[in-house]
Amino acid sequence: MKNISLILNALLIAAVGYLYYLHFASGKETATAGASDESTVTPISPKDIKASKIVYIDADSLFEKFDYARELKETAESHKTSLEKNYQIKAQSLQTDYMEYQQKGQQGLLSLDQEKNIEENLGKRKAELEGMEDELSRLMDDMQKRNNEIQLDINAFLIEYNKDNNYNYILAYAPLGGNILYASDSLDITNEIVEGLNKRYEEKKLAQGKTKK
Repeated sequence: MKNISLILNALLIAAVGYLYYLHFASGKETATAGASDESTVTPISPKDIKASKIVYIDADSLFEKFDYARELKETAESHKTSLEKNYQIKAQSLQTDYMEYQQKGQQGLLSLDQEKNIEENLGKRKAELEGMEDELSRLMDDMQKRNNEIQLDINAFLIEYNKDNNYNYILAYAPLGGNILYASDSLDITNEIVEGLNKRYEEKKLAQGKTKK
């Protein structure tokens, strides 16, 4: 949900900036009109600022219900869990065998050939672990890339969606840990967006299936 948090912060900054613009623009007009009569301008009340058309999407719900995002997350996490588990098993085994090798070496229980063979084996296993570390790093990079692709896909859909709705702002709302403290249910368009995203995703999958055939 970092991406969503970054986008949320950007949208909130834009929203606040727009409201301040309206506030000070109105203040300047009032000052110009009353310059000959008054030396000060009475600031307008926030309730007098013209309201913008604002709706929001529940970020957590969106990523849980958007099939494309959910499938990618499940696949990536399954791969990550399996890789981490396998790594831990191999690392523990390597550590145990290495300690045993040290003990036998200190006790003089190994010949030179035995020591050489064991060291070669331990070295290969260490290299294997390093390869798994690289694989895990690549997996994390790929997950970040996929998250960015999902975010771009959502943004592209919202641009098309808003051509017919003309909202000034579509905010991302996170019930826990977000910057929006309250959001009325009447402004929630999450289900509508999820329905549209899933419909488009299914159409893409069908089109890709026909292309492969």
